[in-house]
Amino acid sequence: MKKGLSATPFSLPGRLLLLLCILCIALLPTVPAHAQGGVIRFAHFTTADGLPHDIVTCILQDRTGYLWFGTQDGLSRYDGYTFTNFHHRRTDPDSLVNNTVTALFQDSHGRLWVGTVSGLDHYDAASGRFVHHPEVYESVSAFAEDAAGNLWIGTDGSGIFRYDSASDTFTQFLREPVALPDNHINALLFDADGTLWIGTEYGGLASLDPRSGHFTSYPALPPGAPAFKHVTTLLPASDGGLWVGMGGHHQPESGGLARFDRTRRAFTDFIEPLRNRRVTALLWDGEALWVGAQDGLYRYDPTYGRLDAYRHDPLDPASLSKDAVTALFQDRSGNLWIATDGGGVNQYPRPRLRFALYAPRPNDPNSLAAPVVGAVLKDHQGFVWVGMHDGGLDRLDRRTGRVTHFRHDPADPTSLSHDHVTALLEDSRHNLWVGTQVGLDRFDRRTDRFEHFTWEGGGAVKVIIEASDGALWLGTEEPGALLRFDPQTHTYRRYAYDGESDGFPNTYGVRALLEDPTGALWIGTYNGLVRFDPRRETFAQYRADPNDPHSLSHDFVWSLYQDAAGTLWIGTHGGLDRLDSPPAASCGEGEACAPSFTVFTTEDGLPDDSIVALLGDESGLLWLATMGGGLAAFDPQRGEVRTYTESDGLQGRAFIIGAASRAPDGELFFGGINGFNAFYPEHLSNNTVPPPVVLTAFRVFDQPRTFEGGLQNVTEIHLTYRENFFAFEFAALDFTDPSRNQYAYRLEGFDPDWIYCGTRRYASYTNLPPGRYVFHVKAANNDGFWNEEGVSVAVVIAPAFWQTWWFRLLVGLAVLGLISVYVGGRMRYVAALRESEERFRTLFENAPVGVCEADFSRVPPTTSHVNPHWERLFGPGPAASSLTSCLPPATLARCRIQLAQGETVTLETTGRRADGSEFPLRLSAVSAPARDLRRCILVVEDITAEKARRSEEEAIAEERRRIAREIHDGLAQDLAALRLQVRRWQSLIERDPDQAKAELDNLHRILGEKIGEVRRVLFALRPVALEELGFWSALEKFLAEFSEQHDLAISLNVTGARERLPAALEPTLFRIIQETLHNVAKHARARRVEVTLDLTDGVLLSVHDDGRGFDPDELPRLVAEGHLGLRQMRERVEALGGRFEVRSAPGEGTEVRVSL
Repeated sequence: MKKGLSATPFSLPGRLLLLLCILCIALLPTVPAHAQGGVIRFAHFTTADGLPHDIVTCILQDRTGYLWFGTQDGLSRYDGYTFTNFHHRRTDPDSLVNNTVTALFQDSHGRLWVGTVSGLDHYDAASGRFVHHPEVYESVSAFAEDAAGNLWIGTDGSGIFRYDSASDTFTQFLREPVALPDNHINALLFDADGTLWIGTEYGGLASLDPRSGHFTSYPALPPGAPAFKHVTTLLPASDGGLWVGMGGHHQPESGGLARFDRTRRAFTDFIEPLRNRRVTALLWDGEALWVGAQDGLYRYDPTYGRLDAYRHDPLDPASLSKDAVTALFQDRSGNLWIATDGGGVNQYPRPRLRFALYAPRPNDPNSLAAPVVGAVLKDHQGFVWVGMHDGGLDRLDRRTGRVTHFRHDPADPTSLSHDHVTALLEDSRHNLWVGTQVGLDRFDRRTDRFEHFTWEGGGAVKVIIEASDGALWLGTEEPGALLRFDPQTHTYRRYAYDGESDGFPNTYGVRALLEDPTGALWIGTYNGLVRFDPRRETFAQYRADPNDPHSLSHDFVWSLYQDAAGTLWIGTHGGLDRLDSPPAASCGEGEACAPSFTVFTTEDGLPDDSIVALLGDESGLLWLATMGGGLAAFDPQRGEVRTYTESDGLQGRAFIIGAASRAPDGELFFGGINGFNAFYPEHLSNNTVPPPVVLTAFRVFDQPRTFEGGLQNVTEIHLTYRENFFAFEFAALDFTDPSRNQYAYRLEGFDPDWIYCGTRRYASYTNLPPGRYVFHVKAANNDGFWNEEGVSVAVVIAPAFWQTWWFRLLVGLAVLGLISVYVGGRMRYVAALRESEERFRTLFENAPVGVCEADFSRVPPTTSHVNPHWERLFGPGPAASSLTSCLPPATLARCRIQLAQGETVTLETTGRRADGSEFPLRLSAVSAPARDLRRCILVVEDITAEKARRSEEEAIAEERRRIAREIHDGLAQDLAALRLQVRRWQSLIERDPDQAKAELDNLHRILGEKIGEVRRVLFALRPVALEELGFWSALEKFLAEFSEQHDLAISLNVTGARERLPAALEPTLFRIIQETLHNVAKHARARRVEVTLDLTDGVLLSVHDDGRGFDPDELPRLVAEGHLGLRQMRERVEALGGRFEVRSAPGEGTEVRVSL
């Protein structure tokens, strides 16, 4: 195990050993730290200057001259002064498809193409929108254009696409079936012959002849080069060859720069000084070759073979801002622009700390070994453990300031398994667990040794948590999987994608884990939020849906946190989400469930939509580390956000996914690309000293005016009436963070109150009338503490002659006459207006329909005035004035939508009276002019009688159709048959009188039956016996005949006295019984029917059969298909104020119940 150097002084032998080591290192071949011909100084542009993110991936200058920068958190356009940034917005379909921009290109047609990790856009400058091309669905890595104007697009996993602008079509080239060596494309380049050269991630160098469509691979290695397959960048050489940059991620041993002879189709040279350096960008400036690498910027002179290096020097503010170079570009003026991975953009020709910052310092062994912090943790002993990307593991003793470094040593099997550390955990037994690029380590504090654990399938460990039962949950990346690890038995259970609908989802990686109090495990992945039930071993996945505003904001879930109230918060690449309705426990078994999320984004005040880490403090605040907007403190109760940046002592605005932890004592840690921050939220201090305020300039018509003795000594300024456009400039002399100083000003005599202008440091006035004014200005420091006294100066503007008192007197007398004329006309107008209002009031109060004035701008809508008829319909008191108690919510929602669109609403719905009863009504609504929802008029009309009439008419029509069918199918057919028989009987009278007599006897019998049938039809249409015999006798007669006709056993049970019922009820009950029995005979396949009438308390009718029954949920469909019997019965009953019910189930018969 290799430990870091401590601050203990060396002994004499130690010093000699150190000198010997330094001498040996000096004798090794090295690259100069900077150019030997002179020091190059770089200007820096970072997020502090307006870039959306410090990780910049590509640069382009368009035809107009704008510089464009693609970053990990948006696209930026630079005009030399201001950065204009373009981001993906969930609510804007014309915004960037993804914030992570990976490639830029402008074609011969002038279109600006933007490659992102989610696909391809092109920017339409005329409309300011981004046009999406979903045909290219993979991360875009490179562009090239051929002589015919076709655009070639390289992707990271889906091969190459060719875009034909003439036909607007895409053609894809993949490893299979064509001979493309690899689908992961890093670079594309067309040479003068039209050959497309291709640099791939895993297949080396290849070429494509567009004419033949033939791919050729070049596996042969350049002389002296290490084995390589990662071609990162290509550049045409001045002699017609190619410069080929190489190197894999986290594999510098495969990197370097080589020359390729296009004529011989072979590598001819390898640039030895760049061995073991991952080359990321190449540029020829006409004299030398600029090489961007992961460890710095190099200038190579091929003529003399000289290589100069330029790296970041923390002691030189003008050095390269970051060693990791991602792109190189030369603009039309010859400026060299260098994009870096974490340092923004470089161009070649004391904030007051709130947060404790820990960052690497050159030549200081007691600082971090590397800048990018992937994990940070404070253990039970107070040591801070820091895992770094490619920097190993550091242990910081903040009491002594000592840092111990642990690195991977291939010769030592007990050393750290890999220097790329991404996760840390101290479990309940105080074991320290370390997640690395290759697996899981456990650190032995007694021996300073690491025990390694790996598993089948591999994967980089990105997150570790301890379960309630002491097991460890691990989330891995490449491949994405979930592991349950038993620290006691060293056994594990791995969950990975297996194609099952309720199994682990298909994802690139797991970035966040959280176990809730129920034992369920919440998992943040690249494919949404996942809930895992360990008991059932089922997974439920929740994805972002652009059509659902209450879905997850983005599928990239970076962080999870559950507050003291049990609310789950989710940090995604698209915002901060709050889980409002957690899914039911049964969702893990595959049942459909749709949890609801509330999303907070930059539109709600967040500094950035990508929340890479999320912690809570004791006060309930949420601390949000973002990918490019710094650190934000979010108050969930008030919805307030406070953002902290570099000026507050942060390591930068970009934080690393998952690199955060909270110590048991409440201390918070956040890791980023420049170290990590540690702080106690309750200890954050503010600048409480109010700043002095000074006037720095006074301008008249934008021309500065000087004063003898200086402006600060002037108490009164005199101006003529023509000098009525002037401005003050001012400043607060607090240098803690001048960009955040706030100002407010007021011109006494003109401004009614203070004008708070934020950070703007000037105030201008125009066309002021003559008079004496006093200008006051006050200021606040960066933390908002105001100097209320401020500074003031008087301003006197002399009047013109027409502004004197005597001139105004003359004008006043002239105007007096005009006023009298105006007043008379105005009075007549007011009288006419009052008369019109009175007529409207009379109409309103006496209208035969209900009228109200409603405010639909409120939720729910309210009424301001109702007429008497409205109160008669709905009842007096508060019930009539509350729309929600009178009308259904769906009706009110529909009215609001149509009224907001300027439409007039007319519909039929139901109303609710104060006693709770409902009635049908017709509603009309119209808004005030200009779609003013605050003043809408609603008119309602009771249509109970109208609906009853319509129902009765429909019932009569249906009854007529039934009788017509019975006559057509029965009596008419029989009469037609008798007509044919009569002709035969005519011949029988002469031939066979006896047979004729028998036939006539049969005719007499048949006619008797048909007469009976006609009487039954007439009885059903209008039972005369109902009037002659009374309801009960007529009902018994009908039931007997119906029973005999349809072979049904029908029983009648009556409870209470068989007295005469009200005239309106008897026909309705009789018709309902008729219609119900007809339905039984036609559909039920029943043998028995029980008709029950209970007259003890009102009238309760029940008709119950023992037939096959049906599903009541089918009733709406049956009515929609034209089965009107049940609907007509229901409407008849409801018209009489009764209740109608149908109870049925398949195989259990049907019961119709009527209550009157």
